[in-house]
Amino acid sequence: MRSNLLIMCKLLWLLLAINGIWGYFSDPFIPFWRWLDVFRFYPGLFEGFLKVLFLSCGLGLLFNYRVREMSLILGLGLFFFLLSSKAVFRNHLFICACAFLLCGLTKKDQEPWLLYAQLSLIYFGAALNKIWQLDWWNGRFMHNWLLNARESVVYEGIHNLLPTHVADHLFSWGALGVEISIALMLLSRKRRISAIWIILVFHTTLYTITGFRFGHFFEDIVIYLLVFLVIPEEPLEISFRAGQSSLIAVLLGFMNWNRQFRLNPKQSEGVHWIKLSYANQSAYNARAIGKIIMYSPATYFVLLMADTLVRALFSITGEHIVTATWFWAGILFYTWLWFGPKTESPKPDLMQLPE
Repeated sequence: MRSNLLIMCKLLWLLLAINGIWGYFSDPFIPFWRWLDVFRFYPGLFEGFLKVLFLSCGLGLLFNYRVREMSLILGLGLFFFLLSSKAVFRNHLFICACAFLLCGLTKKDQEPWLLYAQLSLIYFGAALNKIWQLDWWNGRFMHNWLLNARESVVYEGIHNLLPTHVADHLFSWGALGVEISIALMLLSRKRRISAIWIILVFHTTLYTITGFRFGHFFEDIVIYLLVFLVIPEEPLEISFRAGQSSLIAVLLGFMNWNRQFRLNPKQSEGVHWIKLSYANQSAYNARAIGKIIMYSPATYFVLLMADTLVRALFSITGEHIVTATWFWAGILFYTWLWFGPKTESPKPDLMQLPE
């Protein structure tokens, strides 16, 4: 399995475990497939099977044992779980099941086009659900949801500043237009990078305004974007100024889970305090740090654990402020790297696409 897909599968499994999916496993109850009712004659059998499958496949993924098979079986198991009870079906769980299944079907030397198609379908489906509803065209749904249900201070401020019905139409039509645009752009190789940025900004903006994650859909989508990240297979050489070896060694010792970073004893060139080199490419200073953060699996596991800790320690308001702040900080940092001055090195390939 590709390294980025493996990281994605591990994170999704941990996300499901952290969000307590273990407690939702149960025997069939009003299933989508009526034949699953047969398990009601054997109490605990179906529930026990799901728990053993979830635990064993998850551990197989974490310890890199036959990861494609583990991902495929886990995806099928989650499908059966969702089809076994109408009461537990959730869109964000269905997305995770699809991701596991499609990762298991994707070979290491194969472009993950099935995963690209699934992400595009997610946004097509979201847009189609809205297109046929009058309340989305006249803005009534968005207005009631943001002002009354979510009590969004941001929306209320914008609504009070603009003429009547302008804000609700702007938010409703804007969401619909963005989702259709993302779905179409994901199908074009040349537009996928732009689609990734739009997805990050769109969902972070939505979370900032509403403070709502739609279950763990927000996290699912962010993790899913790892499908577009191409992590270099060759070692990444890091050189730095004299006197910085101890600090950098400590940091890389923590982040170098896959042993893909290699410290170069040579001093970094000229004014550059750190240099990252791989595959005839080089990045310096902030861009080098950006790539080290992006290519290290430790980054994503630490962020997931930090998010879990924030949710446990802070109130809903505090969690909202902290999470929104670090997401916007990350977006602004990588936006600056992408669009900022190019005097240090060529435009960074922050997210490459497979050839």
